[in-house]
Amino acid sequence: MKRDDFKEFAVKLRGKNNNFRQMKKVLGEIKAEVNILNRTETILKSKCGNLEDFYSQMEKEAGVEGYGQVADKMEGLAGAQQEMDKNKDVTLQEITRIVTEIET
Repeated sequence: MKRDDFKEFAVKLRGKNNNFRQMKKVLGEIKAEVNILNRTETILKSKCGNLEDFYSQMEKEAGVEGYGQVADKMEGLAGAQQEMDKNKDVTLQEITRIVTEIET
């Protein structure tokens, strides 16, 4: 290896090393953030059970016991309805395409 080739190799290696250090630093910051978010998620999930009990108690006191469950079911049904509508749309488009092909 010639002297110039070695110098060029050394410059490239330094650049890669600096790039590696920067990426390692960013990765460390991301890992720290993930740890914080995991802890936050755990805390919120522990409080979520308490909130559900609180809402159940409030519903019972207001005389609308089970309203939250019904609302959740209705949201699920609305999502299913949207999915069915999408499937209908795709089917209608396919039928329209086939009819157009047959007519031409």
